[in-house]
Amino acid sequence: MEEFSIEKKLHQFIRKYYLSRLIKGVLICLSLLLVAFLVVNFLEYFLWLSSLTRKTLFYGFILLSGIALLTLVLHPLLKIFEFTDDPGKLVLDAGEAKAKQEEIGKAYGISELRKL
Repeated sequence: MEEFSIEKKLHQFIRKYYLSRLIKGVLICLSLLLVAFLVVNFLEYFLWLSSLTRKTLFYGFILLSGIALLTLVLHPLLKIFEFTDDPGKLVLDAGEAKAKQEEIGKAYGISELRKL
């Protein structure tokens, strides 16, 4: 019963962590896009850019918006609703645990790892 409690607390912590990242990501994304929008508009207003340069700025802004939304908003959102594999899950059967232990031992040149 104690393991279930620890696992439940771990999942609650992971959910709070990604919720915090989501809130921070939304705020950073909005401020980044606002600054980028203002920079693009001021450049166009003061420099009277050519059609090709305006097109480049427009598609650059769209690309920046997409990357910001994917990395800062969508990734934590998917983690909150557990649509992606979660490396924080500690559910391993005995065979997987032994294989991981041997893999770590080989990576660090340790012949046998001690049990905790």
